[in-house]
Amino acid sequence: MFKIDERDSGTKLKVSMEDYLEYALYNRDDNPLYLFESSLESHPGAKSMMNDYKPIKYFEKDLFSDLLGDGHAPPHRWFLIGPQRSGSNIHQDPLGTSAWNCSVSGRKRWILIPPLPEYEKHFIRGHHLKKAGEREQAIHYFDHVWPRLKKIEGPEGTGKLKYIECVQHPGETILVPSNWWHGVLNLDNTIAIT
Repeated sequence: MFKIDERDSGTKLKVSMEDYLEYALYNRDDNPLYLFESSLESHPGAKSMMNDYKPIKYFEKDLFSDLLGDGHAPPHRWFLIGPQRSGSNIHQDPLGTSAWNCSVSGRKRWILIPPLPEYEKHFIRGHHLKKAGEREQAIHYFDHVWPRLKKIEGPEGTGKLKYIECVQHPGETILVPSNWWHGVLNLDNTIAIT
């Protein structure tokens, strides 16, 4: 069973891989469910996947494990499957961690924003730019809020907003430095590890 959502109460919604893959192939949801399984090392059925890959030499050092000892580091091995239009809303990773994300299949659209002092949470998330009916979801951010934020703040390099926007292709790895804001929209059905 794999995690695809979490309720406000903290209860995790889980489905079998077979059911999720069928859902991902045939869904027509506006905001599809994103399989985002963390803590692979403690997942009974998925931990064997950890033998199928290893981080490239630039990312193989795990400072949390070095400092805290094995088993005390926060979750840091994740497996992601997402249908087209799924993704993650703009956010910063917890505990000041840096992360890498490797696309196994499918393309991902990324927005990366440096952690500058003037970039407060409400500014980056564009709460002041949302219109009635627009929800706190990746597809709404990418389709509506992000274009408004760029228009108001001026094109990259000329206005207040500094950012990197790119498309990640299969086999490519993206590094998200510590405290950088980032969001992802899956342009295709995707599989990734991080």
